[in-house]
Amino acid sequence: AEMGAGGSKAFDQTLVEPLFQDNIAPENEEYWSQFWMIPSTIDEIFAVLKVVEIRLLREKNPRNLTHLLIKLTDHLIKRLGAPHANANAYDFSDVLSCLRILTRLIPVLLEDQDDKLLTTIFWKDVDPSKVEGQQPAVEGKQEVVNPDSPKVEPIRTPDAQPSSDPLAIRLMNVLTALLFLPNFTVSQPNGSYKGFLLPLNHVWAPGVGVSEVLPTTTAMMTNRTEVLRCLLACLSSSLYISPDAISTKRNAWLDYYITNNSYWSLGLFYSLINASFNYDPIGWGMPYNYVMFSDAHEGLVDTSLQLLAVLTNFFPDAQYSTSDPPASAGKEKSASSSLPSSKNIFTLYMRSIQKEEEWKFIFKSLEKLLGNPNLANSTYLPGSTKQIEFQQEIVIFFWRLIQENRNFLTHIILKEDIIKLVDPILRFIHAGRKDLGQVGMVHLGTFVLLLLSGERDFSVAMNRPFVGKPPAEIAVFSGSYADLLLLVFHKILVDGNYRLEPLYECLLTIITNLSPYLKALSIPACLKLLKMFESLSRPRFLFANDKNYRYVFFVLETLNNLVQYQYEGNYRLVYSILRHSESFHKLAKLSLQDYEALKAKQAEVPTVPDADVQDGTVAMAPSLDQFVPTEAWLNSWKPKLPLATVLQLVDVVSSQIKTFVTGSASDENAILEHLQKTTLVGLIPVPHPILVRRYQPNEATDVWMVTFIWGVIYKRNEFPPIFYATNVKAFSITVSSP
Repeated sequence: AEMGAGGSKAFDQTLVEPLFQDNIAPENEEYWSQFWMIPSTIDEIFAVLKVVEIRLLREKNPRNLTHLLIKLTDHLIKRLGAPHANANAYDFSDVLSCLRILTRLIPVLLEDQDDKLLTTIFWKDVDPSKVEGQQPAVEGKQEVVNPDSPKVEPIRTPDAQPSSDPLAIRLMNVLTALLFLPNFTVSQPNGSYKGFLLPLNHVWAPGVGVSEVLPTTTAMMTNRTEVLRCLLACLSSSLYISPDAISTKRNAWLDYYITNNSYWSLGLFYSLINASFNYDPIGWGMPYNYVMFSDAHEGLVDTSLQLLAVLTNFFPDAQYSTSDPPASAGKEKSASSSLPSSKNIFTLYMRSIQKEEEWKFIFKSLEKLLGNPNLANSTYLPGSTKQIEFQQEIVIFFWRLIQENRNFLTHIILKEDIIKLVDPILRFIHAGRKDLGQVGMVHLGTFVLLLLSGERDFSVAMNRPFVGKPPAEIAVFSGSYADLLLLVFHKILVDGNYRLEPLYECLLTIITNLSPYLKALSIPACLKLLKMFESLSRPRFLFANDKNYRYVFFVLETLNNLVQYQYEGNYRLVYSILRHSESFHKLAKLSLQDYEALKAKQAEVPTVPDADVQDGTVAMAPSLDQFVPTEAWLNSWKPKLPLATVLQLVDVVSSQIKTFVTGSASDENAILEHLQKTTLVGLIPVPHPILVRRYQPNEATDVWMVTFIWGVIYKRNEFPPIFYATNVKAFSITVSSP
């Protein structure tokens, strides 16, 4: 039991090897203390503690593994109570070593969510000597803390850590408290400091919740990042749960953390937001400054936004699940509730942000950070301006905030220039449409625009004139931001990734929501809108499966809205409709004979791409082999097509412009001039009621969001590789060749 007593002078295999051999007594402090007394970098720890070796230790000697976890956690708790234990008040190398080892161990231990050893180690307060390999059943007086129903504890000071708490809770509590430890992560208040009452006087930066804070050093920013990284590792169970089980399999760590109103919770929430949104990637504005100077603040922003995303996108009592609710699910919520979470204290904090100056602070920060990539790519000196890499995390925060805080949403639409956020989001969507690695960002941006499009004032704001240079592959045009949106969405439909097909209905819904308020579409946008209609109404596309017909309904509704509500400014659109009138008549005459003709053509030339899937059609090239249409299927939707308005428009206007058709080059101008002066009041059906389709929270989107967030975290934490080589189940990992 005295193994390892000789001591090790470096964090290497000689220190770790005894763990795999005989049991080491918990009283052998000479051995255990080496893990934090030997200064070690995170790279050294990751190099020595390999994933395969941690798995082996878990299997062969869980007693030593459990002792190590307890010793590391207890030392952190001890240091929390004695921050000046070292001779140098600023020497926290032992704390950092503990954090780094825990960060390495915990994700590997969370890999197998069905292993009872997880409950034994983290959620029971037991004698580790009773832990037996693959037989984790342990007798003891302390009952298991039910991971499905963590107790909500009263606010208490961080030094009141009852030893009866399970290891997982002790660890999460001490990590949170370490984020506000004087001289380590925050400054020591001096005697004359007359700031806010604890704990808000230790919030890291001003902005939301506080306006006066203590100074911060680079070392403190780095230390905060280390603690946050360890906390992320503790909360990473979702990485090891398949998407189809995320809504039913509980994440015990997150359940506890987001329902426990701890002493530091509100201060942590303010700190994560303010540290992130006070960040300025440009700094003093010196070209290439980021090349010459390291930036500890950026690392802190990265990890803060990731933790913020995890904490605000977890719903312990969501009511939309079709499975049996967990034992802890509250009965106070109805299934029709618009917001699925009521127990998550961090989403409640989001809703509590109600000061206008705080809204302005958040909006200006969003504008600055979301606009950074376009700014960095538009400088005269290539690469002279730093480009941030955490725009996905920023959009995740924005998405959650506009869902949870209705007053903030109203404020940014009515009192801020919402276009300054829409412009970068549209650019992200456009840039990511062909990149498999950016499919999630395209989804996320689309969800944001869908939610915004449900607001009338947002739709009106989209008439603002577009300024600046359009994204690559979109020709320069003179028009509005609504035109830009149409041009970007058209690119997704005709030149996007096949994995974006599930977004088609969302994209078309956004266009339809905006359409009653769009006053003057440009000629390029009008032509692309009609190209969309042609693509989506082609027989080959409609007959490819039993659901494709839905898309053409959206485009027809859009056209009806534009000509019935905004005819005066959209005469160019009317002209485009006239030029494509044959497509509307073909759709009205659609029959199964069109399907038979396509099948015959496919049989004759099976290897030659059909003309229907070439110029200007939707990104996917549909096959006719997956679905056989019937007369009943066709009659179930075709009579309901809202074609009457457009067909009547074509008939009425065609008869009016016959006198302008002379065959000369001036015909088009004469027709447009006539359309601009004429009116269709009384000549086409009266406007139908405006139908706005608003985003509704749903399980599928929330499960997707959790998976997406952890995908971002997995990818962004490459140095150090916290989760690399672990058995991730939330998504598949493809290793591409360099």
